Amino acid sequence: MSYKGKINQYTCTVCGGVITTIDRDEGTTAFFVSCYATPECQGPMRSSMYQVDQSLVPDHEWYKPTGKIQNRALREHVRMGGLLIRPIRNDGKPKPPEPRPAENPPGGIDR
Repeated sequence: MSYKGKINQYTCTVCGGVITTIDRDEGTTAFFVSCYATPECQGPMRSSMYQVDQSLVPDHEWYKPTGKIQNRALREHVRMGGLLIRPIRNDGKPKPPEPRPAENPPGGIDR
């Protein structure tokens, strides 16, 4: 059975946060993922096994990457049919990566 285009939800067992996902490509998704709902939370999120309202609007997507994957474990995961997860905007396009804070702010630190 194909889950491409299907909606799923993941609920954090620690903070109770929920994310809604869509499968953009054919492949395998995780039953458990680290919490994506609350930035400070490291709890596990559990899949609803696609037993959710299919008209929900997703805020994350499962996708098959097209570029080179540097991380060996992720590369193997994708090679074996696994999908990766990323946040998406309301229009369904991937969100740009968050800017990383500079280690040394311009102008130094006032003390």
